[in-house]
Amino acid sequence: MLFCRLILLALSSVWVMDVWAADFSDYKPTSLAKAWSEATVLKGADYTIEALNIKYVVDGSYTGQHREVGKGRLELLRRWAKSLGHPPHFADMFEHEIAIGADKKTYWLALQNPLVEPFAAEAKTSSRIRLYIMYIGAVGEDRLFVVNRFEVLSQ
Repeated sequence: MLFCRLILLALSSVWVMDVWAADFSDYKPTSLAKAWSEATVLKGADYTIEALNIKYVVDGSYTGQHREVGKGRLELLRRWAKSLGHPPHFADMFEHEIAIGADKKTYWLALQNPLVEPFAAEAKTSSRIRLYIMYIGAVGEDRLFVVNRFEVLSQ
């Protein structure tokens, strides 16, 4: 399994951030809980880097909470960008996280910098949100999904 991941990692050298693409048809509809449970985490590893473009479209409620991306997650983003051959600035595109409630749990998702201002203007506490997310990897068991697009469904 690890060998297959390494081969996939080597083959995945070109990737364009979805924020620049107009087509989101390759995002699989699911719940946040299911996306979380399907995300690969290498047991005992400090970092898991996802080499595939694992994408989901999920719904949840914005809790009103936000924070800066922590050091461990920033390091994961740097390792992910480097491992996949992306320009270093890809890792710098995620400085903030939003808390989304779904399935009676809270999930922290990294929000692309170009989406921060529109999100702050459009999403209010308890807003129903549709999120287009991609799995990047994990710091230990802490999974990291990034938001590439959002839609406010209701306030």
